Amino acid sequence: MEENSAILARIYGQTVNQIDAFSKRVQEGRDVEAASDFARWLSFSGICLLLERYPNEGQSHNPLKVDGRLLRWKCDQLIEACNLRFRTNNLNPSFEKKEFESLHEKVDRMAGYLSKLTAARTINVEPALSPLPDAGEPISERVIHLSASDSNPPRLLSIP
Repeated sequence: MEENSAILARIYGQTVNQIDAFSKRVQEGRDVEAASDFARWLSFSGICLLLERYPNEGQSHNPLKVDGRLLRWKCDQLIEACNLRFRTNNLNPSFEKKEFESLHEKVDRMAGYLSKLTAARTINVEPALSPLPDAGEPISERVIHLSASDSNPPRLLSIP
């Protein structure tokens, strides 16, 4: 019997987590159709009914929570939220002001860190101009002259 309680508690916990995740996404205007499909499937699948018949929330000897009535209520709330989005045709994702403020703060922090970095020395790259080889001669090396911005003499870099 305790093994069945554990299975029911696991089904309950995972289902509530999925409903909560969908509820949050519907509030943001995302995945409304998927949330509606899941909530309707859950409502008609019999899982809520099964969990309502075997609650173990009130039993003191069993710490695993199964509350079918709460699950059905959350499912109904999700269906209503989806229906509201469909009725008002408000299916575009939206962000709250605090989310924008949080993103703005993160961008400002990144800009502050970038401003503290020292700029690397500028290197000018000038390709060496050499006469074209004969048609039968393969090009064996290309030479690029690198000149630094300070008083160091230019260096040669061979690229095969």
